Amino acid sequence: LNNALELPVEAPVGVVDFYSLGFGGEIILAFDGPVANGPGADVRIVETTWNFTAEQYPETANVFASQDGVNFVYLGSTVHSGEFDFGPLTWAQYIKIMDASDVSLFPANADGYDLNGIECLNGSSDNPGDDGLVPCVLTDVLSYSPGAQKNNDPIHNLRNDANKALGAPQGNDTYNFVSLGFGGSIELGFDFVVFNNDGNDIQVIETSFGNPSCVNYPEHAEVAGSIDGVSWVELGELCLDGTIDLGSMTFLQFVRITDISNSASSRFGGTADGFDVDAVVVLGDCYNGSARYAADNTSTPDESAEMGLYPNPADDFTVIRMNGSIQGEALLLEVFDASGRLVYKESTIAQANQTNIRLNVVDFAKGVYTVSVSTSRDRMVQRLVK
Repeated sequence: LNNALELPVEAPVGVVDFYSLGFGGEIILAFDGPVANGPGADVRIVETTWNFTAEQYPETANVFASQDGVNFVYLGSTVHSGEFDFGPLTWAQYIKIMDASDVSLFPANADGYDLNGIECLNGSSDNPGDDGLVPCVLTDVLSYSPGAQKNNDPIHNLRNDANKALGAPQGNDTYNFVSLGFGGSIELGFDFVVFNNDGNDIQVIETSFGNPSCVNYPEHAEVAGSIDGVSWVELGELCLDGTIDLGSMTFLQFVRITDISNSASSRFGGTADGFDVDAVVVLGDCYNGSARYAADNTSTPDESAEMGLYPNPADDFTVIRMNGSIQGEALLLEVFDASGRLVYKESTIAQANQTNIRLNVVDFAKGVYTVSVSTSRDRMVQRLVK
């Protein structure tokens, strides 16, 4: 494993100075501090293959970058060595490499992508800040192609704002969703990639007032995933709320939801308008028991973040502001560093409607932290840069 560390070294043929990922294997490596997104490519990934060209021996890898080692941005793929730009990240500290080689193209003794090393091309980042990327929830509308109501009228203006599919779900009977209309479709994006972990990977939250059953109100949708927003893989069908596994996909960046409800069903009245998308959230790392991360997109119309940090980045202190808090509710504040270690913990009692907690960060080392506030019903998470 240590062969993948430090600067890449071109050793003679037969000298094992690399680490083999194995087919489908992966590795996460960290620089000793934040490295900058500068002009051109930002990192060089060096692979070792003896005596064969990339065309003859196409060992392939997908490459990702992260600031906290948890949430990753897809940089692209490479056959053998390659260079990559950090894209939306102004800096990064962690690089994830996943073997994507086609095992059918190799002999039986092959072992996938062989990582020699990773080189930083633009030096360290002296002032790493918060890039404003949001984990666990949708943040971008690629396209919205609404169908019609059952009576062929267009979707009502209260229900055709595609941005209302972004952010965290509200879990109430308000117009904080977008209706697809019968046969309509919407394509949405995450800031970070969603990896295929054990079990189902994303949850689609649909809003039908009164929380009916599928039998009584059979709104159906087909869900597809994409890496680039161009090529799509069908993942499964849902009726109302449901969870989806990524199936054959190793990861995705975009989700497409298409209404496939039967408009002729007697369960639907004339103004019925198909599947209603409230939100899509990431499972796995974005769950704490049964509590969903509540990081919301503050640009979503008629929504506001349930928790915010001001100032952020912070030098001496930050104020944790919680909206919608319940008076007398017990709160647990926890702060974790980039490696996941608990560095601060505090219990307090919430005030009515809004609670402010002052967090002293003078003694914190510079870096990126995860601030978590938990109640008996929820957990809210935001990133803090010191």
